[in-house]
Amino acid sequence: FFVTPFLRGYTNTGKIEMQEKNSLSTPVRYFKGVGPKRSDDLSWVGIKTAEDIIYYLPARYEDRSKITKIRDLKMGEAQAIEGEIMTATSRRTKSGLSMFQAAVTDRTGTIHAVWFNQPYLKDYLIKSAKVVLYGKVDRYDRVQIMSPEYEILKGDEAESIHMRRIVPVYPATSSLSVKYLRSLAFQAVTRYCKFLMERLPTYIIAREHLVDVRFAFKNIHFP
Repeated sequence: FFVTPFLRGYTNTGKIEMQEKNSLSTPVRYFKGVGPKRSDDLSWVGIKTAEDIIYYLPARYEDRSKITKIRDLKMGEAQAIEGEIMTATSRRTKSGLSMFQAAVTDRTGTIHAVWFNQPYLKDYLIKSAKVVLYGKVDRYDRVQIMSPEYEILKGDEAESIHMRRIVPVYPATSSLSVKYLRSLAFQAVTRYCKFLMERLPTYIIAREHLVDVRFAFKNIHFP
């Protein structure tokens, strides 16, 4: 008697919504980190569903599997480093741009990481935080790494998708960063690849020694 009204409501709406959330046609609005604005931005590049994200393939890859000691960095090359933030400061340049700068050390040396127009970083990249940075290293008046991608290390965290591996680089826009698209792709691949249907006959896959479609897409995004 008391359960029937609830079941009716679930049958009409809840069940359909649960099916939607567990299929390739799942709207991107159900993904973590996607609100109405982000959903519009994603739609602009043709991403409306989980399947669209899976088919939004990397343009290239970066090898971030090797961590380089600061003393061994090569000028003019993109490299990954790991260290601790010694100082973090924000200021305005003469042209009015906001600049955030962090001095990072790994006990073999010190490098200064610089970001422009990202004042919110002061709330995340704080003194004593341990980080991994990836970007092009150059020497001006001192060794610097300009606008690097970063990841804050937090103890025994899960395997990183942004550092310490072969990393996919997606076509980005002014409102959709590569890092954001990579996170969405990881959600899609982890949860929705299992719904992909194999289109090749089994005998062709066996004869040509091919991988199945689910394995293929997982490794296209995260080799």
